[in-house]
Amino acid sequence: MLKTLDAANRSERRPFFIPRSVQQTIPIQRIYKDGIWQVNGKLTQTWRFADVNYALASPEDQEDMFRAYCGVLNALPTDAAIKITINNRRLNSTDFHRTVLMKERPDALNSYRREYNAVLVEKAAESNNLVQDKYITVAVAKKSVEECLRSETARLMFANSEFLILLNQAATDRAELAKLLNISQSQMGHITNAPAGHGLLRVGGSIVPFANDFPRDGELYRPWSTTPGDK
Repeated sequence: MLKTLDAANRSERRPFFIPRSVQQTIPIQRIYKDGIWQVNGKLTQTWRFADVNYALASPEDQEDMFRAYCGVLNALPTDAAIKITINNRRLNSTDFHRTVLMKERPDALNSYRREYNAVLVEKAAESNNLVQDKYITVAVAKKSVEECLRSETARLMFANSEFLILLNQAATDRAELAKLLNISQSQMGHITNAPAGHGLLRVGGSIVPFANDFPRDGELYRPWSTTPGDK
C-alpha cells in the first residue's frame, strides 16, 4: 500500500519547464465529448453534487447512502486522485426570483406561495446571499495498452471483444496486442507509424485494415476534431 501511495504521489509531480507561449501554460491536452479531460497525462472528470443530510435520513436510507458511497470508493483504482471544489458565489437576485420562488396563480393557494417565498427569501438573507456550488473531480493516470494488459480481466475483455478498432500503437503496445489477438506481421504494418484514420478492424475472428481519410480543409473537420491544434 505504501508503495502504491508513493507512486501516486510521484505521478502528481510534473517536471517544471518555462512556458514559451500562453498555450503552454494551459495543461489541457484534449477534451472528449463525454466530458473527460486529458490533463498532464491524466484523465479527469468533474461532477456537481448536492448536499445530503445523513443524520436526518431513515436507517434504510442511511444504509443505502453508505453502500453507494462504498461502491464509489471500491470502483476507483488505488492511484486515483480525488479533489473537492467548493465555489462560493453571490446569489443573483433576478435568477433567484425567476427560478426558485413560486409564481402566483389564479387560484386560492397564493397565500401559501407567499409564505413559502418569504421563508426562502429569509434563508437567503441569513446566508448573506451566498450560494455554494460543490464539485468532485476524479483523476486517474492515462494507462497504455501494455499496462492495461497486465490485468487478466483486461486481457479477457480484449480477447472476447467481438469488435475492436486499433489505430497507431506504440512499439510495446503492438507487441502485446499481436500476441493476444494473433495479429500477423503484415497486419502490424497498418498500426505501425500509421497516419490518422488508418488502422485495423477486428470483427469476430477476422482482422482487416482500413483507411478512413477525412479532408482537413472542409467545414466538418474542425468541429469534429479533438486535437487542440486543429481548432
